[in-house]
Amino acid sequence: MAQQLLNEKGVMPDAFYGQSMSNWISAQRAESPQDRVGNPLDIARQLGAL
Repeated sequence: MAQQLLNEKGVMPDAFYGQSMSNWISAQRAESPQDRVGNPLDIARQLGAL
């Protein structure tokens, strides 16, 4: 959500996070929900391994 606000709305990092640069960096490195790796246990269950 933070990355989307930064990229699409131009919300400055200090306005969104206060003065936390580490949170801003985390938001820039975040992957979109559809690109994230799933829960390893759920993946194993889907494959029938558990």
